[in-house]
Amino acid sequence: MRPRLARLLEPRAPRPDLRIAAVEELHEAGLAVGVSASPLVPGITDGEGELEAVAGRSEKKRARSGFSRECCF
Repeated sequence: MRPRLARLLEPRAPRPDLRIAAVEELHEAGLAVGVSASPLVPGITDGEGELEAVAGRSEKKRARSGFSRECCF
């Protein structure tokens, strides 16, 4: 959940904190929400505890599911 890295990797996408806030808003609207933390890029987005942090914040905002997939180059 590093905003500067997210901006570099996905320059036109909403910030990570806004995406997590959207999870809660959609849940409150009655939708079942899932979260994707993909791709995991070795050495860039796979730091220790990073995936767990995304999962933890998503769960607190009531995400019902989540998945991740490692990127293969």
